Amino acid sequence: MRATNGGFLISQVKGRVFDAMLQEAGIEEFNGAQGRILYILWQEDNLPIVELSRRTGLAKTTLTGMLDRMEEKGILERRFDKKDRRQVRIVLSDKAREL
Repeated sequence: MRATNGGFLISQVKGRVFDAMLQEAGIEEFNGAQGRILYILWQEDNLPIVELSRRTGLAKTTLTGMLDRMEEKGILERRFDKKDRRQVRIVLSDKAREL
């Protein structure tokens, strides 16, 4: 009998189902994986990358590439924290708030 990682398989199916639902609804601005990020930011905007990584369960290295693509699409912005310029915060754009 072959061992499998059930959680990984479930997340793959869930991601594909969500992608299909987005496609059926005509939503092309983001994909299922990016939807995980948006979901968190729709609940609480203006989060540091470290906190967004913790809440999404995505590694910071993975998150950085996804944020790059989302920023290119005009979905979010990176802003320096006014109190600590070493910290970058992720903020939804008006476009993302309308989705």
